[in-house]
Amino acid sequence: MINKIKDFIIKNKLIQKNDRVIAAVSGGADSVALLLTLRELKEVFRFSLEVVHVEHGIRGEQSLADAKFVENLCENLEVPCHVFRVDVINYAKSHGLGEEEAARILRYEQFHKVAKAASKEHDSLHDNSKEKSPTIKIAIAHHLEDNAETILFQLARGTGIDGVCGIEPIRNIGDKIYYIRPLLNVSRGEIEDFLQKNDQDFCIDCTNSDIQYDRNRIRKNILPQLNQINSQAVLHINETANKLREIRNYFRNEVDKYYKEIVSVNQLNQGIEVYNIEINKLSKCDIAIAKEVIRNVIISCAKKKKDITNKHVLAVYDLINKQSGRKILLPYNLQAMRNYDTIQVFLKNDVKEISENVDYKSIRKYVNVESDFLKKLEELEDGEELIISMNDGTKSHFKLRLIHTSVNSSDLNKKKYTKYLDYDKIKKGFQIRNRQSGDFFVSDSDGHHKKLKSYFIDEKVLASERDHIPLLTQDSEIIWIVGMRIGYSYRISDKTESIIEIQYNGGK
Repeated sequence: MINKIKDFIIKNKLIQKNDRVIAAVSGGADSVALLLTLRELKEVFRFSLEVVHVEHGIRGEQSLADAKFVENLCENLEVPCHVFRVDVINYAKSHGLGEEEAARILRYEQFHKVAKAASKEHDSLHDNSKEKSPTIKIAIAHHLEDNAETILFQLARGTGIDGVCGIEPIRNIGDKIYYIRPLLNVSRGEIEDFLQKNDQDFCIDCTNSDIQYDRNRIRKNILPQLNQINSQAVLHINETANKLREIRNYFRNEVDKYYKEIVSVNQLNQGIEVYNIEINKLSKCDIAIAKEVIRNVIISCAKKKKDITNKHVLAVYDLINKQSGRKILLPYNLQAMRNYDTIQVFLKNDVKEISENVDYKSIRKYVNVESDFLKKLEELEDGEELIISMNDGTKSHFKLRLIHTSVNSSDLNKKKYTKYLDYDKIKKGFQIRNRQSGDFFVSDSDGHHKKLKSYFIDEKVLASERDHIPLLTQDSEIIWIVGMRIGYSYRISDKTESIIEIQYNGGK
């Protein structure tokens, strides 16, 4: 069995030279076999080895005895051991979880803490050294039956392609920290034979026989039935998962390509993120690609993937056929909304916080640029400029300079954030602010007025963005909607004598 595991480790690159491997050992047969195997292979792969045991506080004296057993085993094998005690029962009650799920969460929390502590310990010991910190590998004793149980469990409660791909042999969870499963290619029977041949005792957890736990029910009732249909059922389930994982990896690469084309993220005030999905491009995708793009958007916005189901993905996809303004609620207090040609996904509380807490008086009038200030432009040498910094807590700024030569007509509308205006029309001063009721601009040579609100609707500017677009104005008349168009009244004409160039944040 050890050679089989060794080949699996090499094939999947689970352990490299100088890795720091932390084995999760409960004292049960699987984890004891994992520890013995890693101890045997330690010199082959040249890694350091230590053990973490988490005592859950569920089974009283038996649980304490298991912890002692692991400590003694590690002492005999000369492997460092860390024992942690957690209160699963109270954690489960306070978080509304079953004991099985609570135990898993607390167990993995301890694994992660030990891994991060190991990384910090190395950094503190080698503070002034060029020696690289080791990669931390947390070794878990999942085997073939565990993987089959996981796949069946995911299928039973509803899952996507990730769920039927089973347990990953290696998974990154942070900076140079990984979970590895070296036993994923061996069966429970092989593990028990290995322990018997080595005359090695192990602990028996009575809760593993309690079929009130879903996974135990699968292990005790369903897998034996499948093995009666085909004695290789568990192996075949695992082989199918491996094939699906290969297909999934290819599919992910395709989804990533479309995601970059279809999805953009707006950073609003206070670091709030709004994910925008272009409907026209999404609707042209194959349905499988489109649904996975949406699923990835929801997960990215929520920063979680649990409880994101196909029902939620389809609800967002259906917004393609809804009117602008239609909304749906998603897990983790997310909201998806059809906004013209875009589907927006955002955290509902954050959007509410913006509407309730923004001080509109402060954002409606950033700067009042008076005529005395603009007269300084006339005193500057050619090429010199004035800078106007915003009073909004950001680094946003405008650069102004006078141009004493003509401007090439091809340059007039070349850049979104650089505009050329008739200086005589604005030298009496202007304001830089956000929108307010009554804003308009002159839209053509006949002097027709267009309301800013109507312009934003026609141009399909997202509602969440409208309060954040700077405006150059003279009272209610708009000189320039920054990043968009200028009012016709301020355009350069044959009668223009002086030209002012205005750039916003670099002018590109």
